[in-house]
Amino acid sequence: MVWSTSQNPTIADSKFSAGLSTGEFYGRLTDLDPEQTYYVRGYATNCMGTAYGNTRLLEPMTGNVTYTLAVDPAVHPDYYELIKTALDSACYYYNKYTTFEANIYVYYNAGIPTAQASYRGSIGYGPNTTYMWVGTTMHEMAHYFGSGTTQAWKDLMVGGVWQGPVAQALCQELTGATLRGDNNNNPIHYWPTGINYRSEVSTVQDLIDHARIVQAMIVDDAGIPAK
Repeated sequence: MVWSTSQNPTIADSKFSAGLSTGEFYGRLTDLDPEQTYYVRGYATNCMGTAYGNTRLLEPMTGNVTYTLAVDPAVHPDYYELIKTALDSACYYYNKYTTFEANIYVYYNAGIPTAQASYRGSIGYGPNTTYMWVGTTMHEMAHYFGSGTTQAWKDLMVGGVWQGPVAQALCQELTGATLRGDNNNNPIHYWPTGINYRSEVSTVQDLIDHARIVQAMIVDDAGIPAK
């Protein structure tokens, strides 16, 4: 594959060579600016020269993740402000680096020890303010969108190693590590970038990597919709 921000890209532009024979090949586009439009086409080279396929347009796509916050600011003003700030930040990263769409119902319950989420259901916080920050919120959003909460996701975590090619390749590119998770019959969490602990986030890039890998895992899942 070849790609460029100009029409009709050639092998003089960015390219990915995937095979030395006939058949189907897996290709990856790298170093893309999420706010740019790219032109992409396949190519093949033999002794007669290089031929190109049809040009495809790759346009920027953004998410549309919003929330309904069911926390009374008059009753719990501190909780309200902390959770709202965390949600605003988490929505920013998910909207900029994924294509997910949802309006998430968010609530407070004094009986929740940390924070919790269900697949396409809701996100809840307990009274422990340690978890009212952007990292935990993005972790719970990942659960909301299917990470560790759907059978399709669980089926791809085999022996503690993610089997989906898109997220696995992206994780190794971004972190240099293999994308792994719980090695049991009911995997729920993954790493790196799962933000299972606050110590996993030291820079903004860690939050960006999280969002991108969650998106890639849903692409691998195939059966889990982004909307």
